Amino acid sequence: MLRWRTEQVEEVTVLVIEGEIDMTSAPLLRHVLDGLDRSRPILLDLSGIDYLDARGVRVLEEFCQTCRRLRVPVAVCAAPTGVRRVLDVVGFARIAPVASSQAEALAELRREGGVEPPATAS
Repeated sequence: MLRWRTEQVEEVTVLVIEGEIDMTSAPLLRHVLDGLDRSRPILLDLSGIDYLDARGVRVLEEFCQTCRRLRVPVAVCAAPTGVRRVLDVVGFARIAPVASSQAEALAELRREGGVEPPATAS
């Protein structure tokens, strides 16, 4: 079963996805992704993904490609080892940064110019 929640970290919309992304859940994931606000950077947190098949990869690729075309900074993070291996095999990093953690992904989005550094206390 696919579950998700959105969070705001700095000015980034973080979509935390949990469960399996396969041929039965991929259409639902596509619907969830299509509903995200694309006026701000987006981070897809895959830390709770147990399984990712080719259809799921395709949905993620298409979403990230659309974000790039629209000049919306996007990154993926925290994929478990098996899921990360799938992303590496298909060369996902050529479409969007794939980071080990949310902090690393936020730093990558900052380097791309999509996120302002957090304010420091004076």
